[in-house]
Amino acid sequence: MLWILTGSVNSGKSRWAKALVSLLKENTSITIGGIINNAIFENNVKIGYLCESLLTGATEVFARRSQKKENDDDIICGQWVILSKGMRFAQQALLQAHKEHPDLVVIDEFGLLEKDGKGLRNEIDKIVSSSNNVLIVVRKPLLYDITTIYGKTTPQIIDIEKIGTDEEAVKNSMPYKCFAEKNIHS
Repeated sequence: MLWILTGSVNSGKSRWAKALVSLLKENTSITIGGIINNAIFENNVKIGYLCESLLTGATEVFARRSQKKENDDDIICGQWVILSKGMRFAQQALLQAHKEHPDLVVIDEFGLLEKDGKGLRNEIDKIVSSSNNVLIVVRKPLLYDITTIYGKTTPQIIDIEKIGTDEEAVKNSMPYKCFAEKNIHS
């Protein structure tokens, strides 16, 4: 099943995905792979993102709010610089998830680069075409694009602005119910 988690910018999409992962790890015995991008704050201002591998727990800085590259391979995308080492880390984490076939793969997030066939697009394409259960986080302005790209798999759209971001909303979601109701807790 392909689930697409959507909402506006700063609506809590990553937080919702992280809550889902946490609840599934707590209440089931499934394996979860992929990536979550955790916001980095300084003085209550978002200054970057820390990419976390859900298989290993390892992290790497993925992006910083800046208009200045640290390396030639870094990518400027709007107000962010996507660090080349962060991109390589995310690619490796997704390739590892593709190789190990966990029960659920979470991809946070599909953005402008992926829409244009860049960034993590190759890794995402591999996972969507070969994994049974995938949750992809995407901003609302890209919802049409991602459903067009992966529409053959008939994705289920989860709009957190309609269902909410609290724990009950996560527990009532199809991704949670899909695993929790199978009673696969060890």
